[in-house]
Amino acid sequence: MTSLNYERRINLIKPFLAQFYAGFEIPREWGPERTAKDITETAELVNSEISSDVNENYLNHLLEQMAANIKKAVKSRRLPAAGVLIDALNKVRSNKVPEDVAPRTTADMSFDGIEARRFNAGEPVREGVVFGTLGRKLVETKAVSQEALSLYQRNHLRELKELYGADRSMEMLRDKYPSFFR
Repeated sequence: MTSLNYERRINLIKPFLAQFYAGFEIPREWGPERTAKDITETAELVNSEISSDVNENYLNHLLEQMAANIKKAVKSRRLPAAGVLIDALNKVRSNKVPEDVAPRTTADMSFDGIEARRFNAGEPVREGVVFGTLGRKLVETKAVSQEALSLYQRNHLRELKELYGADRSMEMLRDKYPSFFR
């Protein structure tokens, strides 16, 4: 695998940071433009800390480990400062790197792969995936266990019942996902 040029590294870092930012509370005074500007500036800082001879697999490894370290360390949902990201990245770089960072497959980066990872990690999953055909597909392909899907369905249904009452919530689900009730 070949080294990445500057633009390719930035084009990998920015979407990663956008997804990372989604897990935190963005300051209220920031609009979409300010958030995008911060992502760009932070991507530049992160990129400046990464060697120019990295390949895509290693870059993804660094970013994922950086995010994991930050999520373990932070105590609130507030967006960490750029310096926290840089410190976490430097900590990851100082650790011994596996000889062969497993390459990502296109299945890992597909919508199905992303949703399966969210299920298996216990992260929030969209209602359409939980009750729609994608949820069944993930179970059929063994990307997600039936137990995990059922747990999400029960929890989501419980939340809907609390908000709308039992009859209204079931009616809403039947209208939105008729195939689920067949």
